[in-house]
Amino acid sequence: MDNLSAIINFLSEHGFLYEKMELTLEEYISMTERKAVDLILKNRVLTAGDEARIGFYIRAKALDEEISKFECGVAVLSIALSVNSQIQGESSAIIAENMRSKGCRTVGEFLFFTGPAGERIVKHSDLTGLFRAELAKIWKKQASYNPSTYSNDIRERLSLLIFGQED
Repeated sequence: MDNLSAIINFLSEHGFLYEKMELTLEEYISMTERKAVDLILKNRVLTAGDEARIGFYIRAKALDEEISKFECGVAVLSIALSVNSQIQGESSAIIAENMRSKGCRTVGEFLFFTGPAGERIVKHSDLTGLFRAELAKIWKKQASYNPSTYSNDIRERLSLLIFGQED
């Protein structure tokens, strides 16, 4: 969990998330998810009850359209949480095939469309390579809208914090 604090601090320093202040990690993640839900529900994109899938929704949305810096912070935090909750199990090839069969480009998109069943499958898989590719796809798409905000340097530093090794 130490790397999640480092990821949150980095995202806050670069304006993608709110400052953590004196909140515990769990309190901060909960607050961030609530703020994201409020933002999305205000725009009537999701309905009440979809709160648990907010990170997956934003990860899917980021592949096709410009999102706010805060939404990007939530998407990156969602990827980091997914990486941290992995349990060894299925191979990434099986998940990749499931994603292809459903027309999903990334793990986040797959999770958004498959819901809890997909979450159980993904949690019991080593998908670090797929999560790394998802971060790169999101970053590339967002950089096409705002290159100065979504620099390669920031993406590489985030990748190091999330995955613990150089790209």
